[in-house]
Order: sequence, then C-alpha cells, then structure tokens
Amino acid sequence: ANVVQQRGALLVSGGAASVSIFTSRPQVFSVLGPPSTYLSAALKTVASRGARTVILVQDSEVSSLEACGNAEEQSLETGMNVIGSFRLPTLVNTIWIESIINQAKRLSPDVFVGCVGETVCQ
Repeated sequence: ANVVQQRGALLVSGGAASVSIFTSRPQVFSVLGPPSTYLSAALKTVASRGARTVILVQDSEVSSLEACGNAEEQSLETGMNVIGSFRLPTLVNTIWIESIINQAKRLSPDVFVGCVGETVCQ
C-alpha cells in the first residue's frame, strides 16, 4: 500500500480489511467494508429473531481486535445482554479454551460470538 500510494497508483484489494492499510491512503480501496462493521448485520439478525443473550470470545490477533473490538457495544445496541466476554491471551492453550466452553455451557447463551484465528479453532 505504501508503494502504491507513493507512486500515485490505485490499489483495489480483494481481501485487505485492516483500517491501518487505508488510513491516509486515499488511493487504496478494498471490496470489503471496515472490519468494525462485520458483526453488525449478524447481531441485528439474531436479535430480531429472538436472541437475548450473547457470549463474546476474542483472541489478541489484530484482525480479531478490529472485527470484534466493538462487538459488546453492537450487542447492547441490538438489545441483547452480554453475559460473558472473554479476551484470550496471545499464547492461548486448550485449558483456556475448555474453561470458556464450560462457562458457555453453564451460562447457556442464545448466541456465541467467536472472533478467533486459525490457531484457536484447531
């Protein structure tokens, strides 16, 4: 993005979404919206279908932070109650994951939002 901007060229990225890529670079575009809007439609949809409680889980990866950094606020705006919110450490292990899963089972949310990268999903 820096090189494109310096040369006055135009860059359209098919997958770039990090806000930092576009900041002060008016010739850099993405086909995706800003990450902070990714969950908005999904949360509104589940809330409109009766979901009232949500648990949020987020890892420390930049992409997760950008996509889900405002998930609690968005959940509250839809009328849902956030009954659990967890931020995973950088070096997460199965003990952390199992603990969160057990808490989620106990709390029994209508919606479980996981903003995690590939490492956590395995």
